[in-house]
Amino acid sequence: MRLELFENNIGDSFGLPIHQIPSSSGDVEEWGCDYFAGFRLGVFFMISGMYPWRRVLGYCFIVCLVALNLPVHSDDAKPVVVAPVVLGESGELLRVTGTVFSRRYSKISSEVEGLVQTLIVDRGSYVKRGDVLCEIDATFAELDSIDAGYRLQRSKAALTEAKRQLDESTRLSQEKIVAESDLLSLRSQLRIAELEVERMEILETRAKETLDRYAVTAPFDGMVVSKQTEEGEWIDRGGTALTIVELDVVFVEFLVPQSFYNLIDRQRNVAVRFEALPNQRFLGKIHGVIALASESSRSFPVRIELSNPDHAIAPGMSARGVFQSVSAGDDQAILVPTDALVRTPNGRHSVWVVSDLKADSTVAVERVIELGPRKENQFVVASGDLKPGVFVVVRGNERLASGESVRVVERLSEFGNQ
Repeated sequence: MRLELFENNIGDSFGLPIHQIPSSSGDVEEWGCDYFAGFRLGVFFMISGMYPWRRVLGYCFIVCLVALNLPVHSDDAKPVVVAPVVLGESGELLRVTGTVFSRRYSKISSEVEGLVQTLIVDRGSYVKRGDVLCEIDATFAELDSIDAGYRLQRSKAALTEAKRQLDESTRLSQEKIVAESDLLSLRSQLRIAELEVERMEILETRAKETLDRYAVTAPFDGMVVSKQTEEGEWIDRGGTALTIVELDVVFVEFLVPQSFYNLIDRQRNVAVRFEALPNQRFLGKIHGVIALASESSRSFPVRIELSNPDHAIAPGMSARGVFQSVSAGDDQAILVPTDALVRTPNGRHSVWVVSDLKADSTVAVERVIELGPRKENQFVVASGDLKPGVFVVVRGNERLASGESVRVVERLSEFGNQ
């Protein structure tokens, strides 16, 4: 009644364009004037002329437009983004939180005692395997190494002399000048000289090895995260000098409840996201399921191995992981993007299906569905007239009406499966 009165008294009086608009049910027609044209007319009355009644009339006109809740009419199709409904694996998903750990964490100790002469690295330094981290004063070790070298040279000279005496005595023994007992004694002295050379070689090697240990080196590639000594400090044998962690490969440890322990698919990669890297998604393999539960939570640690070549992931970060159950491989389910879902007034969910993607303008059709479990940014369709391969609106679906024209501006390949 209000619409008819508005049409007769206002629409005809001021020459507003009139449009016939179908209702949502499709079988009742309502009439209304162009909202924006009426709004412009109301503003015109408010600002035109010096008569107060015109301003009052314009104000009342705009209030009437809002109160009548006239539909907005547009000849242009509404732009939307669509994504396909796909067929994927069903099955239970488990979402858990975890913490990043370094695969290797080492407190670098000194093999000798002495005064720290040079500390080459600092916290945050990235080192390669074999790089020198700090040097301990090796003055006495260098002298011991030199002394071992001299001892070896002297033993070799003694060996040469023992060989000469034995050769000479052997020749003279043939002329019966040297007794056989003296010859046996010279042979024993030669053997002693040979053993002495071997002993001096071992001592020289030991001295060199000890000297090398005055330089503390990195056992693997990693980053120095803490220092336990400084230049000028005395360090004992076995004392910790530095701590380094490996970053090229990291572990993420999750606690899985006992109800899911035997359902973990150990051959499947695990999707991992980090709060510090919200726009990135990582796939890691299960390194191990530790068969020792926490008595308080009855949860089992599961370690995921992740490659970290750019060192974007650091130990201590929080992570979120999604585990797939081992029984999910045989069952297939229809998956719909989460962004395609629209909640209906009665509490159910619906999606808008677009058939013709290439046309400049097409019609979106609403279909009500029932949802199953969520799988990351997709939902399993439990029931409803929805088949794999059809495209649904994922952006621009908030205010669509039944039979409304839409225009596809972008088509996503697999929304939610990046």
